[in-house]
Amino acid sequence: MQRSWAPPPMNGYRPMIVNVALTGAVPDKADIPTVPLTPEEIVDDVLACAEAGATVFHIHVRDEAGAPVHRRDLYERTFGPLRDKAPELVLCATTSSRVDPSPQARIAGLELDHALRPDMASLTLGSFNFPRSVSNNPPAAIVGLLETMAELGIRPEFEVFELGMVNTLWSLAEQGLIPDPPVVNILLGSNGSAPAFVGDLARIVDRLPPQAEW
Repeated sequence: MQRSWAPPPMNGYRPMIVNVALTGAVPDKADIPTVPLTPEEIVDDVLACAEAGATVFHIHVRDEAGAPVHRRDLYERTFGPLRDKAPELVLCATTSSRVDPSPQARIAGLELDHALRPDMASLTLGSFNFPRSVSNNPPAAIVGLLETMAELGIRPEFEVFELGMVNTLWSLAEQGLIPDPPVVNILLGSNGSAPAFVGDLARIVDRLPPQAEW
């Protein structure tokens, strides 16, 4: 499915793209009673957020006990109804190493039948500490995931948690591994990554490739 990744300016401004991460890998019902965990709950929340104007959805799935997993059947049960009910939405599958660091597990949500395959997949551009876990992304794993995404026609959504990851983005671009324009999700404020101050955001944005969507 082809989509425009760089909308033309309108009256000098580009339209805002609202990207929603509904579930993540951490919160559960004890933390947030309304967090969607089952495929059916995720589908309902995606459609409600789409009605409110969101267009991109960053999807994590949970098993029957509510634990974060990479499982093909759960992605199929989530993406299938969304493709039927709202095929215009941009679906992004996580490849988070916090769920399972093994390369084969991390592509479970990508290797779906063509009709259900996500449009995008997240990819963190380096390793760092969360407060209680590690995001483990060795260089070879990053390249391997990029190659898999290219083979499957899935666009990477690059996750940048600190400035060194922007250096990695430039390096990968020089190797011809980055589709143009790069789509970058900047995440600030977690212990172990860049703090959420305006100056930190400005420095990261200033170092991005000029054509990047962020």
